Amino acid sequence: MDPSLVQQSGKKSVFMGILIFIFPFTMVHTITMSFRPEFRPSNQLSIGIYKGVGIVLGAITTSQFVGVSHLLNQLRITNSQLGHLALASTLVSELLRFAYSSLLGYMEAMLFIARRAGVQAIIFSMMLVAFIVVVLRGLVLWSIRNTPQDRPMKEIYITFVVGMILTLASVGDTVGMYYLFGPFLLGLVIPAGSPLATSLIAKVETPAAGIFAPIMVVFCSTSLDLEKFLRNYAKVLPFRISLIGYFLKLGFTFVVALGFELPVRDAAAYTLIVNVKGILEIGVLLSFGNLGVCIYIFPVFSSLIFSFPF
Repeated sequence: MDPSLVQQSGKKSVFMGILIFIFPFTMVHTITMSFRPEFRPSNQLSIGIYKGVGIVLGAITTSQFVGVSHLLNQLRITNSQLGHLALASTLVSELLRFAYSSLLGYMEAMLFIARRAGVQAIIFSMMLVAFIVVVLRGLVLWSIRNTPQDRPMKEIYITFVVGMILTLASVGDTVGMYYLFGPFLLGLVIPAGSPLATSLIAKVETPAAGIFAPIMVVFCSTSLDLEKFLRNYAKVLPFRISLIGYFLKLGFTFVVALGFELPVRDAAAYTLIVNVKGILEIGVLLSFGNLGVCIYIFPVFSSLIFSFPF
């Protein structure tokens, strides 16, 4: 991930990223507020809709940087002007989403646990960010400088970075930060195109995209009961609401792209690219599928409907 993409794409990518972040979250909160249980305490269906929509609609309408980046690589248009714009705007949107999710966690800690707990979470999160930006960034640059140009990176450097990715996700979640923010920030401090970045991609991409991702898709497919879904479609209100929300997000993104003077063809392509759905959405929906929060929803089927095969 190269943060300079945002600077290269100009202010257009920043404003577009802010807008495609604001719209889905505004839509999610507006709809979930309409079905809050305290507004309709005797209606169990409202409770199911309130909990289900927040998960499904959020996953379906949010633009994911990883999914966009993977799609652009598959289409081989990452280095095009449209590819740079899509990556830069979704990068801005992703950073705002992580910051928002972390801030929401801090506020909930202050309101429902203790104010001291929320303050401690903020302090520990700031310390973790400083550790990544100062210490880990220094170690990464040191390892790159100490590797000759014609030599591959040492295995110990690659193993250390992979271990830190897993550690940062665990520590970030423990201190109250959104669990993906730490690994995402570490990815930003690793210079794009460096020997370390190239070695990481070569080592991790094959097992992740070639083994684990297909296994996960197959596992999700075995959980699908299409006959049951069609028989109870009238009760799957969160799915139907999310379907409408997804098409609203498509229309909004297209209008935003036209508003920033993109040609119609490029605006249509940009809309489809930044709203691509894939393995991440399957994982999110599957993670909440067994918690009893989606009373009238089949999250696996939802994810497969909105997913483009990678």
